[in-house]
Amino acid sequence: MKSVLSRLGILTLLLIAGGALPVQAQTVIPVLDIGAFDGYDNPDTGAEYSGTGFVGMFYEPTFGAQSFVHLFGAEPVSSRTALQVDISGLSGMTINNAFLMFDLFDGSDTTGTMNLTSFDADGTLGYDWNPISPLGTTSYTVAGSGANDLDVTTFLRDRVASGESWFGLYLQDPSDHFFTYTFTDDGTTFQVEPDRAQVRLEINRPTAPVVPEPGALALFLPGLAALGFAARRRRTIKL
Repeated sequence: MKSVLSRLGILTLLLIAGGALPVQAQTVIPVLDIGAFDGYDNPDTGAEYSGTGFVGMFYEPTFGAQSFVHLFGAEPVSSRTALQVDISGLSGMTINNAFLMFDLFDGSDTTGTMNLTSFDADGTLGYDWNPISPLGTTSYTVAGSGANDLDVTTFLRDRVASGESWFGLYLQDPSDHFFTYTFTDDGTTFQVEPDRAQVRLEINRPTAPVVPEPGALALFLPGLAALGFAARRRRTIKL
């Protein structure tokens, strides 16, 4: 009972002294594979893909082969990923924090480092083996098998503060192999699964604080007093 009363008392003080309770709004934006081609790869490196999403890129230095691929992630030499998100709806807003979240399944390493580079996205992704107009790079430790969430708060805040409509990130891996194929293939049937890696941008921002209605507070305080009276009475009976 003391514990309950203590918590209720603290809540009451917060309600009276602060007059409001802080609230955080969360927005989760799915970032899917937007490579619009059948099969595993697309050798047309002049193709462009628009909208919120990501494209995987492949390069084979021995033969000079280049193509888009249905893959999210990165390897030291052979694959990289570029993604972009429409953030026009965040204009003028304060960002508490933001995370790029994704699942990795098919790479050969269990843990290691991945580099994320923020770049000046414009709504269209092409075959760019190196990011165009890079704005900064951060290294992250990632799990090669399972869920990952990388803090991209600083990158996103900078883009929102600059009044940009697009947020772009470029994934490179200096030494490890981390990726998820965004397709399934049972040997006879090839099926693109653009959300297999579950890539998403989670954004948390403050909203207007919730101010308790006067009537609600008027009902809450007598209830608190009744609990206090009941607790005092119980102690008296024990004595």
